[in-house]
Amino acid sequence: MRWPTISIVAIERRVFWLIALGMLLAAPCVHLIGNSDTLFLTKLSAVGFGLTAGLALANLYISSFDVVPADTRSSAVAFMNLSAYLTSGFAPLFTGVWKQTLGIHRVMSYASLLLVAAAILLFGATRILFPADYKRVH
Repeated sequence: MRWPTISIVAIERRVFWLIALGMLLAAPCVHLIGNSDTLFLTKLSAVGFGLTAGLALANLYISSFDVVPADTRSSAVAFMNLSAYLTSGFAPLFTGVWKQTLGIHRVMSYASLLLVAAAILLFGATRILFPADYKRVH
C-alpha cells in the first residue's frame, strides 16, 4: 500500500488558506460587534474577532516568504508594514465620516462583507497564481 503523495506546492499553499479562513471566520464577528443587542454578545464577538483575525495576521508575513525571493524578503516585509499602516489609518477615518449617513451598524456590516470578498479573492488568487509564483521563487 502506497501513501498518498501531496505536492510541496499544496503544502506551502496552506498558509494562504489559513489567512483566508481567518478572514472568513472574522467576518461574522465584525458584523456582530456592530449589530449585537447585548453587551455580552458584543464582548464575545470581539473575542472571536481577536482570535480569528490573529489566525490571519499570524500567517501574513510567513506567506510572503513562499512567493518572494530570499534576497528581497526584508523589502517585502517593509512594504507590507508600510501598506498596512497606511490603509489601517483610513478605517477609523471612513467610519467617522460614514457614521452619520450609514450608521456604525451598517459600516460594520459592510466591513464584514469586505472581509468575505477579500477572503474569496485570496482563495481564487492562491489557487490560480500560487503554483507559478512558488516555482519561480523555489
